Amino acid sequence: MAYYVEIKCPTCDTIAYSFEKMISHFGLNSYRTKPFAQCKKCYEKGLEYDRKDKFRRIETACDASTCKTRVEGLRNMKEEFGLKPYVVSGANYQEPHDLCRMCRSVGNPDAKAEDMIEGVYLDSYVTSRMMAPRSFVIIGPTAPYLELLKDIGGRWIRNLKDRAGGGWIFPMKKKQMVISILQKRRNVFDVEKEEDSEEVEIPEGACPKCGGETDDKGDYLICKKCNELIMK
Repeated sequence: MAYYVEIKCPTCDTIAYSFEKMISHFGLNSYRTKPFAQCKKCYEKGLEYDRKDKFRRIETACDASTCKTRVEGLRNMKEEFGLKPYVVSGANYQEPHDLCRMCRSVGNPDAKAEDMIEGVYLDSYVTSRMMAPRSFVIIGPTAPYLELLKDIGGRWIRNLKDRAGGGWIFPMKKKQMVISILQKRRNVFDVEKEEDSEEVEIPEGACPKCGGETDDKGDYLICKKCNELIMK
């Protein structure tokens, strides 16, 4: 899934890079739909900070390679992506869906059949020579997308009538939706990180995030510029 979380406490070195750590270390202001700017420990100590030292970055992007949906903040994430069920019973955080609501419901108009996941292909499902096909079949390694395909009304048929083997059957009206769901995946944040690392050569001992000078704390380094903690 493509999302980026980075919350930095302005009064200590605590950083959250996931929704789980964000909730456990910072907590959530449900009224503002934002994580608190200061970690729980510093808040309990009553430590003060300057507003300009707050740092919160939460971005979510659709995993489909042809979709450009990308939003900032938790509120927009919920509106454009929705949330998955809790990972386990008793969990206190939820993650966004891999695909945006458009790709999961009506279908992305830019999605193309030739851009679907490798090994998966779409074809008309012919049940009678006397009638034009009213359905289509999806064949290939679709196991990772089983729940998505079921949620939009797909029917798994073990023994297809017009060919050997099994496949997912859908009415023609859902063709664009299915193509959108089965688009090749990509994580835009990983792509951007790779591009940045190729473009900028970071000096030895410098911060891998911003390239700034670091302080040696023994077992780890602290960036003087962005306060990034780097384990040795």
